[in-house]
Amino acid sequence: MEARKKVLRPTILAFHEDVKNDLEAWAPSETERLAILKDAHLVVAALAADMRIASLDEALRSMLGASCANCSQVCDLLWTNPEIWEESAEEWLKNGAPVEASRTLLGHSNP
Repeated sequence: MEARKKVLRPTILAFHEDVKNDLEAWAPSETERLAILKDAHLVVAALAADMRIASLDEALRSMLGASCANCSQVCDLLWTNPEIWEESAEEWLKNGAPVEASRTLLGHSNP
């Protein structure tokens, strides 16, 4: 599909480029910087859409939560991990994924 140019790659919205740059600048190590950049599309998509992320990537969740002091745009993103039973991700999504402070990256990093 790639060779036939059938795959469309959406470009990162210009006003979210600053978020990517802030996250990249915040990263305390090259490993974390690369991990954040690898999944920056999740953050950009959530910021452009509904501020919600459903992902199994707890390492990224922790890194983004720790970045809240330097990249305030991500603090209010809502995150759920469908593999963590206590988070009741399915029920939360069925209820329309309402805003809950404990689901924000800031709330997760500062329980």
